Amino acid sequence: IMNDIITYPSLPAIKIGGMKNREERIPLYGCIRFSVTGEKNKIYTQTRSIITEESENEVYINNELQKGKPKARVEKVFYELLKKLDTDDPLSFTLESENIGYPTGGGLASSAAGLGGSTLSLYDSLKAKYPEFNLDQKELTRVAKVGSTTAIGSIIGSYSKVIVTDDDCWGEKIAEPDRLKKLEIIVARVNGGTNSDLIHR
Repeated sequence: IMNDIITYPSLPAIKIGGMKNREERIPLYGCIRFSVTGEKNKIYTQTRSIITEESENEVYINNELQKGKPKARVEKVFYELLKKLDTDDPLSFTLESENIGYPTGGGLASSAAGLGGSTLSLYDSLKAKYPEFNLDQKELTRVAKVGSTTAIGSIIGSYSKVIVTDDDCWGEKIAEPDRLKKLEIIVARVNGGTNSDLIHR
C-alpha cells in the first residue's frame, strides 16, 4: 500500500546562492526558510511510494514517468536512506509525486516540496519494511539535502533555519506557522529560462 505524504514549497526569506560542496549539496551560507501553504488557493505536493525488489526504480511527477536529472535526484535520496539503513537487500522503489495548485519548475520551489516529500515517503516505506529503522527530523533533513538543500525547509515546515558547517548542513524549526499571521506573498509570473544550477554557479 502506498502512503500519502503532504509537503509544502519552502522559500528563503533571504538567500545568497552558491554551493560549498556541489556533490553533497552543501550551500555556502545558511538561511531562514518558510513554507508556503496558501490560504485562498491551496498549494501543496502529494507524494506516495512503495518499496519493491524490481531492478528499475520508477519516478512519476504529475503522472509522467521521469528520466534523467529528476529521477536521479530522488534516487540520491533513496540511496542515502539505504546507506543509513545499512542493508544489502536488493531494494528499489516506485514513487509518484504531484504538485497541486502551483506550477512545476515555475520558481515556487516545487523541487523543495517534491524532494522533501520523496524523503519522507521513502523513509516511511522503508520503515514499514524495517520497523527498527529510525531517523529523527534532523537526520531526515540531512538526507533530503542530497537531493536539494531547499528540501530541508519542506521537511520541517513552518519557519526553519538551515545551518551550514564546513562539511555538513541540516535544518531546525524556529517558529510555528502562526508566528507571522499577516505574512503574504505576491508572485509575479514572468518569462524566465535561467536554469537553477546555472544560478548556483
